[in-house]
Amino acid sequence: MTLAKLVAALVSAFLLVACSTHGFFISELQFIGSQAKATELSIPSIETRGTGDVFSLCKASVVQAPPIHISHIRQRPSEQEGEGESIVVSIQVFICRGDLLTNQLRKCDTEEDVEKICGSRVLLSELRGSEVEGHHNPQTPYWANAVLLRVTYNDKESAETPLVAVKISQQKIVSETSKMTSPLHTMLTPWNTATLSRPVIQHDSSWKLRWTGGKIGQVSGVALLDDEFVFVFHRGDRFWGAHTFGPNYEIQNKTAIDVDTILKCKTGSGRCVSAMGKDEFLLPHGISVTPDREYLLVTDVGRHQVIAKRIEDGKDVLTLGTFGIGLPGDEPDYFCQPADAEMDSETGLIFVADGYCNARVAVFNNDGSFNSSFRGCFGEEFFVVHDLAIDHKNRILFAADRENKRICVYSIDVKTFGNELDMIQSTSNIYAVDYNPGFLYTAEMQRERNEAFGTVTSIYGEFSSAEQFSDSSMRDPHDLSAKDNTMIFISDLKAHDKVFKFIRN
Repeated sequence: MTLAKLVAALVSAFLLVACSTHGFFISELQFIGSQAKATELSIPSIETRGTGDVFSLCKASVVQAPPIHISHIRQRPSEQEGEGESIVVSIQVFICRGDLLTNQLRKCDTEEDVEKICGSRVLLSELRGSEVEGHHNPQTPYWANAVLLRVTYNDKESAETPLVAVKISQQKIVSETSKMTSPLHTMLTPWNTATLSRPVIQHDSSWKLRWTGGKIGQVSGVALLDDEFVFVFHRGDRFWGAHTFGPNYEIQNKTAIDVDTILKCKTGSGRCVSAMGKDEFLLPHGISVTPDREYLLVTDVGRHQVIAKRIEDGKDVLTLGTFGIGLPGDEPDYFCQPADAEMDSETGLIFVADGYCNARVAVFNNDGSFNSSFRGCFGEEFFVVHDLAIDHKNRILFAADRENKRICVYSIDVKTFGNELDMIQSTSNIYAVDYNPGFLYTAEMQRERNEAFGTVTSIYGEFSSAEQFSDSSMRDPHDLSAKDNTMIFISDLKAHDKVFKFIRN
């Protein structure tokens, strides 16, 4: 007898004793799916004894390298099974989002029994009766701590049931963070992990903003253009206070800011070399650079608008929203204090974080026509959608829901557009988020302890904890922009320096 057969025989004997009172016993047990790249999870053939009972068996496997793809579910008919009504009543495949409590083959007739294996779960697929095979969309990724296979049988006669298996393909991604209570799930194209070393991030105290054209006010937004320049969006003499807005979210001071509010500054020295935006804005907020680096997307919470400006000459080429009118709801022509906007490189879609008084992510085609909207994730509505980031390569959108202290993660791939992929939960208010290949950056504020800091988390790499970085003079971080995992800029509404530059070594 080979070692494998001896192990199978011993386990079969154990399960025979444990389950004999229920009228069936295990004839074969295969330990499949325990390695780092599992390919199949199965419940083996069993012999029924014709008791007339309906019962279920469950088998789960820990996912070593999420995300996963469920691509094929099948029954492998036994030679003894008749051609009449199938002994298998149903086959269910779940993903377990919580901890896996056991990976042993278990009887699971009731929902309470399943709860004892994995409490938090989502049903992905179900086959019933004579359906011997089923396919699940292999393009759809799922974050899971484990996969659970549940098979229900009708013990109508003495027979050997078919082996039932589910095919699982996995990518080797480690993304659990120490400060976030829910791991980040994304379908990532693998990066060279040799280049994703543990970051050492330091504040460059020698870098200071310098502009000879006037006084720099509160800096609400920063956006890196390239290695040489960073855009700074400031408010001049304006502040957002308790009386800035009146009834119906109408801004009280409707006079445009009389200085240039968009500064183009050197990443090396902090010297601002050009400026634009004079007499255009009421209360600046968010800024981003389009993927082709030809346009800026800026938001004004006083105007309740999103504006696309050509970088070369500062000309407005697209305006979304209605000037001065803030309207909650899902109207395509109105925002309510929009906080940020980002453009997708592949489709040209514009995603708007709308925002303070209209908790949604609004999606527009690049001609300005309305496309769709997201209003929350995993059953919970947004509170304040404050910032957005896009992983263009892997078709992922990150939405920072500030007061809810979370990041909602969506697919923006054409085939799975809008699918909720995961929710990253923090213990701090998340003001800003940015993505660079392999890493997610955030700017956060722990108001209970009056702590301001940034974080960087490896999404695909060799370490799993979120690294914090900060400077003692940071007071109220508001926006963040990172470039090539080497430079990080954070704007601060209350700090003396207004913008902080950090270097990752």
